[in-house]
Amino acid sequence: MNRLADRLVAALRWAVAHMPESRRDWGRAIEAELAAVPASGRVGWALGGLWFVLRSSLRRAPRERPVLPHATDVWGRRLLALVGVVPVAPWLLVSIQGLRDDAPDLRPGYGIALLIAQIGVIVAFLANWWQWRPGPAVLLLAIAGYGVVAGVVAGNNNGWPVVAGLVFAGPPLLAAIPLVLFSRRARRITT
Repeated sequence: MNRLADRLVAALRWAVAHMPESRRDWGRAIEAELAAVPASGRVGWALGGLWFVLRSSLRRAPRERPVLPHATDVWGRRLLALVGVVPVAPWLLVSIQGLRDDAPDLRPGYGIALLIAQIGVIVAFLANWWQWRPGPAVLLLAIAGYGVVAGVVAGNNNGWPVVAGLVFAGPPLLAAIPLVLFSRRARRITT
């Protein structure tokens, strides 16, 4: 535990040294208070301090006036997020039912992988309900992962992996493409 604390303290000191000058006093204060923290709390304090310093270092300067996205962009993005959930949600229910009933044609490991991939796609779509910065990239990765898992499951059941991957990942991808375009447009407007 002491080695972990020492490494976190070293990482904290490095991060404080690389903070913007305007915020470096905050980091130095965290470093100074670290000396008063008992040994049992050093890991938590160093980890929390490191998290604070890294977040403070990544903050941008405030804009002079906030630019709000247009209402059609907001509601369009939300509508597309819901539309993307619609083709995946019924299959999620089927996967849950298959795990509950011990489906004979699907091994449990594949069922769990399929369930995780489906939940990942739904969460990625719902994360795009708000203007979440890594949302589009995470969404496309989740859909690609869902297609791969669906293909592997189909291949395991003597099916057609490529067709299964396209059939299951295709409909969410059709909703994701305009959603990614909405997100890119909104980012250009606000930056």
